[in-house]
Amino acid sequence: MPLDRFGRDKNRRDGLNPWCKACNAANARRHGQANREAISAKRKAQYAADPEPARKRVRQYTKRNAQMVRANKRRYYQENRGRHAAYMADYYRRDPRRCLDIIARAKAKKPEYYRLVSAASTTVRRARFRKVQQVPFTAAQLAQRLAYYGNRCWMCGAPAGTVDHVKPIVAGGPNMLANLRPACPPCNSGKAGRWPFQPKASPHT
Repeated sequence: MPLDRFGRDKNRRDGLNPWCKACNAANARRHGQANREAISAKRKAQYAADPEPARKRVRQYTKRNAQMVRANKRRYYQENRGRHAAYMADYYRRDPRRCLDIIARAKAKKPEYYRLVSAASTTVRRARFRKVQQVPFTAAQLAQRLAYYGNRCWMCGAPAGTVDHVKPIVAGGPNMLANLRPACPPCNSGKAGRWPFQPKASPHT
């Protein structure tokens, strides 16, 4: 068997583990399955005594495998959406103050990101209520869309503070990036649900 199939072992004379990598992995799986409760209890005790080493390992692993971790989280959420929602609702009931504190810290750390998340969520709720077409998008994609217009109102050119559906949802407009533009609050309120609509002096038309 080729030597590259064996792991390193500095305590042995030849520097190689006597078991190949595949056999070591199989042995580890068998040991883990046979001693699951004992291993879990030991890890919990170690974490309770000093959580920082475990947190450091998680951070390092996440940094090395960022794309895979995000994909796994996304897949788990899609497959267990109801279970996740029930868990989060129960967690909030048990300790609402802590949940609110976590949310407040996150928003203070990334205010612009959470403003976009809130805007995207609002458009989804409105679209569901009106039963119009939806094409899913992320907060990052919405940020790129608004940046395309310089984050300025598409109707007057003033700094934007809201997201506008060019064809309003109340008029059957879809909830998709192609139908979204940045708008200042006065223009957005003045336009309301009018369709068709042509601004008097738009810097983008």
